[in-house]
Amino acid sequence: MDSQEWVIDATVLVHACMPSDESHLDAQAFIQMVRLFHSIALDSQGHIQKEYERNLGNVVQFRLWWSAMWSSRKITQRDGRLSNQPRRHLTNTLKFDRDDLPFVAVASRGTSKLLATEDSDYTAQVRDYLRSALGVDVLSAADALARAAG
Repeated sequence: MDSQEWVIDATVLVHACMPSDESHLDAQAFIQMVRLFHSIALDSQGHIQKEYERNLGNVVQFRLWWSAMWSSRKITQRDGRLSNQPRRHLTNTLKFDRDDLPFVAVASRGTSKLLATEDSDYTAQVRDYLRSALGVDVLSAADALARAAG
């Protein structure tokens, strides 16, 4: 299995670390697969980490996973700023949430260009645009698990 670099939206981590039902098992299995075999990328500006902390800072399961990722050196930092044209198209034309732009920017600069999310802002139009314009594959937790295991 080839190691992949993932950008993981906070929604996937929330589903994995604070499960409300069995449908979140894919998110749990995915983040464990990432911990064991893959890596993650964050923005060097700190927006992604702040979102993780805001949503999961006191959740023990997240803290353990986060600590394991850092201690095994499976975290890369990349520029989280998106160039003007894709930023404008996403926010003005597709009405994409500005708070999610760092996730997109980091994924577009990554080696694998993989973004896992359960966020409803990633509509079919947004996913198509990210794939065609930036080469980013946006995957649900279930699809991310299948790709990570592949």
